[in-house]
Amino acid sequence: MSRRLQAILNLCIGLVFWAFATSLHAASESEKKEAMRLVEAAVELGKKSGAEAMLVEINNPKGRFVKGEVYAFAYNLVEGKVAAHPLKKEVIGRSVLTHADVDGKLYRKAIIDGALSKGSGWEDYVSKNPATGAFEHKTVFYKRAGDYVVGAGVYR
Repeated sequence: MSRRLQAILNLCIGLVFWAFATSLHAASESEKKEAMRLVEAAVELGKKSGAEAMLVEINNPKGRFVKGEVYAFAYNLVEGKVAAHPLKKEVIGRSVLTHADVDGKLYRKAIIDGALSKGSGWEDYVSKNPATGAFEHKTVFYKRAGDYVVGAGVYR
């Protein structure tokens, strides 16, 4: 194969990898926007219909706050416990204050502290992705809703 043909082939392969990486990044950005949209909608429901209605809808595994792998959850800010989770009913009522990720980060406590001090924000941590079985970086958007913080996260 000539050098020129090899160079063109290498360029084409590079462009394919670049396009693939760009599409992955774009999907991640759209998932982050979806996480924010779910959280904002849940908080808005809480404002309009009350906290109980918000928690009931977040707990619904087929509800409007579950979109594929992205879903909303809620923690009680006063008690530091899971208040709502659409996919893991067994964690509702459990304390989250001492739960650390694989690197020892108390990310759930950080979400609660952030909601109390800033109202909303992003929190990063490492978690086992059930879709891949691998430990991956995850980011959660959260926002305070009265005595609760609502969050939704995506793997990066």
